Amino acid sequence: METSILKLENLADAKVVNRSTEAYKRIKYALESNTTIRTCWVNGTGRHSTNYDITTTVKVILDSIGCKYSQGNDSPRKGKAGTFIELK
Repeated sequence: METSILKLENLADAKVVNRSTEAYKRIKYALESNTTIRTCWVNGTGRHSTNYDITTTVKVILDSIGCKYSQGNDSPRKGKAGTFIELK
C-alpha cells in the first residue's frame, strides 16, 4: 500500500489530482488505514438534502495508481448511499 500512497502523492504533485478534493482525502485515508471507501453520502435534511457521488472519480484515480479494488453495495434496497469500494 505504501507504493500506492506514493503514486497518489505523485499524481497530486503533477497537478492531476487536487489534494483538497473529497476523493483524494478518502482514498489517502483508506490506503493508510486499510478501510473501505464510502463513495456516496447525503448532506442536509428534508428538501435541502443533496446526494453526493464520487464513485467514478475514485475508480479513475485508483485505476491510474494501479490499485486493485472491488465495488459493492450494502444497503438493504441497493440505494445509492450504500455504495462502497473495498481495496484489495
